[in-house]
Amino acid sequence: MAEHLKLPTLLVISENSSVCIWVKKHLDDQFFIVEARKRSQALETVRTSALDFIILDSAVEDFDPLALCREIRKQGTMPILLITGRLNKTYRQTATKAGVSDFLLEELDAEELASCIATGRQTQKTRQKTENLSSKIPKPKKETS
Repeated sequence: MAEHLKLPTLLVISENSSVCIWVKKHLDDQFFIVEARKRSQALETVRTSALDFIILDSAVEDFDPLALCREIRKQGTMPILLITGRLNKTYRQTATKAGVSDFLLEELDAEELASCIATGRQTQKTRQKTENLSSKIPKPKKETS
């Protein structure tokens, strides 16, 4: 039990248990993995948990995954990896605007997953460094007339 406290937390949002099993198989040693099968469950987890990464399966029937991304993005800046077969330019642009950080093809390749996770972690570290540095920059004083 205490062992998982040392690991970053990953939320997998998918109605497909095979996707959750596959993610666990490949990332169980790197993350404490939490699952959500429904939109409401996913949003509750985002609101109540300190998440480090999200993997969202776009093949869901009950909700629009991009709308969910927009709602999740209001809660934080954790990387969101979208599993999808739709990778045309327009969809990628729309998904990126919705808050998707990276894409994983539906064929679920372990090397591609590892690469996306590494990129997401590096992006998150860079964002945190930037936020830390910007908080140390003195704010200009307002001129009084």
